[in-house]
Amino acid sequence: MTSPARGPLRLLVCILLPLAPVAARPDAAPAQGHARADTVVEALVLSGGGSRGLAHVGVVLGLEQLGHDPDLVVGTSIGALVGALYAAGYPPEEIERRVTEVDWGEIFTPAPLLAGPDREARYPLLLYDLQTDTLRFNRGFIPQWRINRLLVRLLFDAEARSRGDFDRLARRYRAVAADLRTGEPVVLARGDLALAARASMAVPGVFAPVVWDGRSLVDGGIASNVPTEVARRLGATRVIAVDANRADPGTVSRSAPAVAGRAVQLLQANADRGDPPPDVLVVPRLDPTFYGITFPADPEPLFRAGREAARQAPPAARRRPAPRPLPSPPRAFGALRVEAPDSASAALARRVFRGIAPGAYDPARVLRAVDRLYTTGLFEGVWPRVENGAGADAAPDLVVRLDAIPRLSLAGSAGYDTDRGGRFWGALQRHGSVLGAPSVTTAAAALDPLRQWASLSVQVHGVRVSPLVWSAGAHWSEVDVRPEAEDAPAGDTDVRRVGGWAGVELQQLLAERVGSAVLRAERVMVEDGDAGFSAGPHLRIAAPQADYPLVGVPFVAEAEARWGQVAYRRAAARGSLARRVGRLQLAAVGHAAAVSRAAPVDVHPALGDEHAMPGLRWGEGRGPALLLAGVDAAHPIQMRWHARARLRSGAVARTAAGLAGARWITGVELGAMRSTPFGAVSVAAGLNSRREGQVILDLGPRF
Repeated sequence: MTSPARGPLRLLVCILLPLAPVAARPDAAPAQGHARADTVVEALVLSGGGSRGLAHVGVVLGLEQLGHDPDLVVGTSIGALVGALYAAGYPPEEIERRVTEVDWGEIFTPAPLLAGPDREARYPLLLYDLQTDTLRFNRGFIPQWRINRLLVRLLFDAEARSRGDFDRLARRYRAVAADLRTGEPVVLARGDLALAARASMAVPGVFAPVVWDGRSLVDGGIASNVPTEVARRLGATRVIAVDANRADPGTVSRSAPAVAGRAVQLLQANADRGDPPPDVLVVPRLDPTFYGITFPADPEPLFRAGREAARQAPPAARRRPAPRPLPSPPRAFGALRVEAPDSASAALARRVFRGIAPGAYDPARVLRAVDRLYTTGLFEGVWPRVENGAGADAAPDLVVRLDAIPRLSLAGSAGYDTDRGGRFWGALQRHGSVLGAPSVTTAAAALDPLRQWASLSVQVHGVRVSPLVWSAGAHWSEVDVRPEAEDAPAGDTDVRRVGGWAGVELQQLLAERVGSAVLRAERVMVEDGDAGFSAGPHLRIAAPQADYPLVGVPFVAEAEARWGQVAYRRAAARGSLARRVGRLQLAAVGHAAAVSRAAPVDVHPALGDEHAMPGLRWGEGRGPALLLAGVDAAHPIQMRWHARARLRSGAVARTAAGLAGARWITGVELGAMRSTPFGAVSVAAGLNSRREGQVILDLGPRF
């Protein structure tokens, strides 16, 4: 379930756009073979409504308990997703379990990019596609690659068994989308099942449109939010419709979000006025102030509201129906066909799927290959589907469609805290190819009061499609180092570095692991100190997070050795072990670091960095050796905030051996934290045994 550190889902699939009433025009005639012997054709129509539509899961379960066994499922937006799962043969209990197990906070987290001299993973807040003039709020509005992957994992086997014909599913199925150019409804009856559900969910300005047979498709709620006419024209004699986004007739708040949400609900109701009324209308009773633009940490209240609403429907004249089986899977794949935006991406996909097609049908291997492509960070969508082969007896072809990330884009993020002040980073990325292999060129820069840097890098994905990619680049950095000792002269020390690197980098984005193993060479210039050439290997492995964690710290381990005029050694590691006890979250934290005494001061660790020691400013408590340990605790409070307490103890010394006799500092911090679509909001007050105190307000994503 969603981690409280990430908070509520950042905008699942909601409809926050103007709607126009348009009559539905289904594009397919009824198919035979699914109607019951009594000739009654029952259809289940599921509406849009953002995360409110998760009530559909409870409705489906409640209807089955009353004996209903729909022959046809028609869905719009979130209803298309739940409907696809139901039509694919998942029992309602299984759908509920799968929805509950999804970490929605992770699903809507953007892919990081490696940038800067230390090759740290950075999560963009905004992504601007310079070729199509599209601005994407890449944390809240919404990153697509993980939801696309989830749809494929849930629906690929059903799509393969149906050979792309939605009439061959366990229940006949239609997804309703809208043509972006004309606003007309588009009823999807064949093709990629996962992509059809995704097209129906493509809220303009939130999700990118889906190109389908040359048409740009967006959220079906534009055309019809409760598409009962689609079901009637497909031969349904009895229609049960579920409207999860019906406007509450009661008084609404006049706040801006409430007015906007109410307006969308009314526009959707107006859009459906031309559709014939259903035989049974199910309206889950949901909180009228909840407009479906966030995902609740616990979806069970939505499921429960759906089950309770379904119980008001008339029962069917039978017991609960038996599960409907899918057709048998294909025995084998025939040819492999790749639909890619460029030859380098196509060659990469062919290498990944080599041995899968032609080959025996193995959906698990297909999904592993999909994951290998996603972990490169090169694709927003990887869509495998099955199409009939050249002859009637030929094995079906495996077709893989690739949606690449923007070829030329501008990414960036910003934040603020009362310790460092404002901070910013930005990157210009271009995706191309080098010697037939996909490549990424990145020009990046960052600025805050304590550190500034700029870099230019090139990453080339190797022939074997491993998580390792070749990397080379150049960088410049300047760090303002606060004095280490209490009796040191006032003023910061500037350390400048100019140089470059070459080596390999690790990108296991699905596992949230990134790293680098590079050889760095640079000129180091210390204000009023040493200057000279320095070179050596640098190793780094990290498990990055887009937000500051609620408890604990992200894992990082690194080591480097330098030779030349500025020679030194350095090693550091930090991490935490988190556990949940009821609603209380606990974490044990540890951080150890050491550098040789000749190292420049900018690589000396500090107790104050990352707000590790309560009461210390960023950069304070600096020394060649550091050891810190502590415990964090957090508990949810009202308004989606979490109360947080941290107890930390640590010391710095001239050498690692000197830590035992060093002056240890213990600090306590109390505060509150909330995750938002634009990063965390945190306020805390800390006090330590040196009688130093500090109040910190932190806004925005971590970096």
